[in-house]
Amino acid sequence: MLDIIEGLAWGHEWQLGYHKGPPLFAWLVELAAVLSGKQLWLIYLESQICVAVAFFGVWQLGRWI
Repeated sequence: MLDIIEGLAWGHEWQLGYHKGPPLFAWLVELAAVLSGKQLWLIYLESQICVAVAFFGVWQLGRWI
């Protein structure tokens, strides 16, 4: 839960980088918040979609290797 709050705080600025890491997490959280009116269920859904995309990418890389 605290990561979402942190992502919302960072993502609101739309900077190209943050002191703790790359901006993609903050941008995606802010995008989901803007699209859903700051409803948490869409932010959680978005995180699960990112996990599925990462698993698919690892699976494709494993098949290629």
